Amino acid sequence: MAGILSGKVSVVRSDDARWLRPICGALLGAGAKVALVGENVSGVERHASISGPCGDEESVRDALSEIEADVGRIGALVNGPVRPLFRSASRVVDEDVVRAQASSASAHRWMRLAGTAMAARGAGSIVSFVTGLARRGVAEASVGSMTQASIEAMTRSFALEWAAAGVRVNAIGLGWFEMEGRPIEEQRSERLVRYIPLRRRGIPDDVASLLVYLLSDESGYVTGQTVYVDGGAMSHA
Repeated sequence: MAGILSGKVSVVRSDDARWLRPICGALLGAGAKVALVGENVSGVERHASISGPCGDEESVRDALSEIEADVGRIGALVNGPVRPLFRSASRVVDEDVVRAQASSASAHRWMRLAGTAMAARGAGSIVSFVTGLARRGVAEASVGSMTQASIEAMTRSFALEWAAAGVRVNAIGLGWFEMEGRPIEEQRSERLVRYIPLRRRGIPDDVASLLVYLLSDESGYVTGQTVYVDGGAMSHA
């Protein structure tokens, strides 16, 4: 898929720094100009970067303006994975809930401001990452589910709002992933892996081409969708 994103200025942000390198690598390999936003961006190849969390509307507006001045008009936004919190209800405190709400608000802020700008120009694409917690109940994941479900809901709402303006909004749903794949035989000794129909955990390469496709014009008739890449796990009853 080399060149499919040629010259498209793509903003990448993620609360989970482990995903920054594979996401940026996939976009760069497709010809995009990548602007990376985050606090742990050293060693990740990109065309530009904004350091810091950008935790309010003014700082996000400033970041978007700086990116456009340095790299060009923004044509895509990637909200990378958010690492969910697993904690029993008896141990959850208000601060946990506030952090989850802040993560959702941050995703909304970036989608709202970047998407509004792209809609004014008549084109753009946004892809956010979620997990199965957006739809599936899991014990001790009440807080983590808040963020995942809210981002998936935002995806559908923004997709409807901006469809006529030429901005597409989709999501990729992750199953159980690890950054570097281990031998299949080793993985299959795990009870969790035996639950996954394809009998292995995912790796970033499993979503790279899908991410590029959803950001590109090749998916011009796709919006408001969450595509799960989970080895078939969501197909279980």
